[in-house]
Amino acid sequence: ETAAIPEDSEEGAGDLDKRFGFSKDFSSRLEVGEEVGRGHFGYTCSAKFKKGEFKGQQVAVKVIPKAKVNLVLVP
Repeated sequence: ETAAIPEDSEEGAGDLDKRFGFSKDFSSRLEVGEEVGRGHFGYTCSAKFKKGEFKGQQVAVKVIPKAKVNLVLVP
């Protein structure tokens, strides 16, 4: 199950998919590459769409462990 995050007014932000959780077909749609960054809550990897209208498009995937999300969301 995923939950949408309201879009920012930043230029280009409307094209971003900002959901919590991975869709069931995540691994069939995206090929995840090497880690490109790491922070307090998680890490970011490069990724490329394998198929569909975005085939070949490079994106970044932010991975945040559920334990870290719970620390922020649960008072």
